Order: sequence, then structure tokens, then C-alpha cells
Amino acid sequence: MFKNIIATTTVLFSKFFSVSDREAVMMAVPDGVRRVLFVDTPATVELVETIRQLLSSGVEVVVRDHHDVTESELARGGRAGEIRKAAEEIRELLGQNALISNRISAPACSSLVWDGEFKGQEGLVIVADPDCDGLTAAMKAAGVWYEGLDEDAAVLDGPRTGQSAGTLSPLAWLLVRGLATLPPFDPARPQVAEGAKAALFGDFVAAVQGDTVALEGLGRKVEAYEMAVAEAVEVAKTARVIVPGVAEVDLRGRR
Repeated sequence: MFKNIIATTTVLFSKFFSVSDREAVMMAVPDGVRRVLFVDTPATVELVETIRQLLSSGVEVVVRDHHDVTESELARGGRAGEIRKAAEEIRELLGQNALISNRISAPACSSLVWDGEFKGQEGLVIVADPDCDGLTAAMKAAGVWYEGLDEDAAVLDGPRTGQSAGTLSPLAWLLVRGLATLPPFDPARPQVAEGAKAALFGDFVAAVQGDTVALEGLGRKVEAYEMAVAEAVEVAKTARVIVPGVAEVDLRGRR
């Protein structure tokens, strides 16, 4: 879990797959909070329990999400039943405060939020999934919005192969390439990867608001990305096919 401030609103970025996820978020929610908005947080057992705890403390809870399953997905079985069950429990707990759609109806979670809908609300905390869809939805809710954000968010929440200079705004394309430069997640030292992502998200939010220093910071990450791509191209030239579909490259002597 990590935290950013968007406009004047505290935003906590977290998954809800484990007890430790829930405990970390509950510890990070400041005293005196009146309302918590969850955006792009998939319905899980731990999210349901988090909502129960907040409600029992007198906190109003709002959910905007697009991870519910379709009827065809539900018919195929697997985890779909668990997702639907958790989503129904959240709807029962929150009533009209729960808007849980699916990716077909709402390709991006930002489309489930009005521009600035929660802007400047006193005592509000936003909890979002720690990805680009969660970021853009939280930004829009807090009032940091730009023309084309919803379209960017839908592409950013899709396959990486569909993300390019031709499908994204210039700022979102900077964000994508910046993400590729972040250190890998290490369970033994989660703060390293989380801190780097928090800084990148912060630069993106600031750049959207016209901060030239933040924009330059994104540009430097892109330079690192382009260097890595060039190195990967050179490495790929040394690939040797072992058997059809499997190749190896020699990385000795490379940093």
C-alpha cells in the first residue's frame, strides 16, 4: 500500500487480497474520516470486511468499480462465483452507494465517476487500486481531470500491446513508459517498488496540472525506458533457438 495526495484529497492505493492488505488500509485511514470512496477495487472477501469495519465506525462508504462478472463468465465457473458473491454483499451493505459494473459496460472506472464529484470534500479518503485505472479514477473523483482522461483510462486498463502513442494522449504515453522503468516488486522490501510508483503517480498528477518540473521528471523516465528498449533489441539479436518456441540469450557481461 502507498499514499498520494491528489488535489487536497488523501488517496490510498491498495489491493484487497489478504488480511494484511485490509489491516494496512485501516491503519492508514486517518482519524476523523467521514467518508471513504473505493474506486477500481475488485470485490473480495477482504474488501467486504474492510467496508464492514468502516461502517461500524460510522464512516460512510461509497464504491465505484467495474470488476463484476458477466452472466456468461458466471456460467463458466471458477472464481467468478466468488467475485459475484462479494459484489452482492457490498451492494447489500451499501445500497445506492455501491455502483459495481463490469468491464464491458464500463471499460474504465473513471467513467463511473463524475468530474470532480468528490472534489474538496472534508473528511474524505479515496482508496484505489494501485494501477493506472485506479489512478485516473481517483484523479477524476478528486477534480484533477483532462480532456480524454476516460479514453486514456480505458486503454491503460487494457492489454499493453494496445498502448501506444497512437492510442493514448501524450501524457498517458509518458506514464506508460515510466511504469516500465519501475523496480520489480520485492515482497521482502515492498516499500522500494511502492515508493517508486507513488513518485511516478505523483509526477503524472502534477504534470496534468501543468507542473513543468514533474513533466521533466516523466521525460527522464522515458529516456531510461528508451535506453532499456535499445539494450533489449541488441540482446534479442543474440537469441538462439533451442527448440521451436524456446530461445535463449547470452547476458554475460551485460548490466
